[in-house]
Amino acid sequence: MKMKHPRVVFYPAIHGDGIGTYIEGIRGILKVDILDGPGSILSLKTFFCPVPTGYDIVHVPNFLVPFLKRKSKVVCTIQDIIPILKCGNLSLLKRAYMFLRIWWSLYYSDHIIFTSENTRNDVLRIFRKVGPYSIIPLSMDSPLIFNNAPESLLTFSYCFSVGRRRNHKNTEGIIRSFAKAAPLTSLHLVFGGKEDIEDSRWRSLADELGIKDRVHFSGFLSSIELATYYANASSLLFPSLYEGFGLPILEAMSYGCPVITSKTSSMPEVAGGAAILVDPLNYDEIAESIVLIEKDSVLRAKLISLGFENCKKYSWEKVAEATSFVYRNIS
Repeated sequence: MKMKHPRVVFYPAIHGDGIGTYIEGIRGILKVDILDGPGSILSLKTFFCPVPTGYDIVHVPNFLVPFLKRKSKVVCTIQDIIPILKCGNLSLLKRAYMFLRIWWSLYYSDHIIFTSENTRNDVLRIFRKVGPYSIIPLSMDSPLIFNNAPESLLTFSYCFSVGRRRNHKNTEGIIRSFAKAAPLTSLHLVFGGKEDIEDSRWRSLADELGIKDRVHFSGFLSSIELATYYANASSLLFPSLYEGFGLPILEAMSYGCPVITSKTSSMPEVAGGAAILVDPLNYDEIAESIVLIEKDSVLRAKLISLGFENCKKYSWEKVAEATSFVYRNIS
């Protein structure tokens, strides 16, 4: 059922990745419009362009609030502040520009939505002060396959890593950890997602470590292919250096895939006691966890059960209800 709320537009719209999923998750329940900006979402042209008119609320889906506001109320969702952290791997100049954009969004918004307590805490630590805000966690989509998963698309058993292979995703740590686990298991390592500019570097590292034939890159995966990869994986490897939320944790759990993730930033918050938590820089610990989940059927079954229970706390209906409450209270 569609909820009644003020006229709202997501602007500037972002398509794909976690922010695109966020917009579409809310749009599936609430009646909201989306509008693209006049240029790149990070460009000065978009920054100095006025927000759209004719709406009660302009909902900016990340720290990209335009300079000119006019009469509409502004809600800003901040999922993470990775670009201004060292793990974001940006130049000093770009980090300074992103710092300005985040500061402006915090200053000029009528209400801030954080997707995790960790992101809220990081913003308070760095910017000292935040106006009215809510913490509204994200959600995974409903599973596309139930009970009997399609047979694996691969001929070997594997642990799975998904997401853009950026610096904060700890891709090097994943490969080095798997290299330590490789002599103790017949598993392969599969990276899901479209080809990345850095993938040649990761293939070279796998070759250097003697595991080239056991490290694979799937390329783009459709929704049903991604679901099948999750459902047939021995485990999800998600030992990121930093996450603002960590949606793959919930996605994997919803398909009965045990999760290995980091004990840092938002990941323990999202995992909810249903994953193995590791130090992302301790490759021996990650390797031991890979082997443990494969070999210990009792632990594996327990993690799967706990994962299903954890997923019950999250839904796009809950996200939409909490977001609608924000809209109604500032309009």
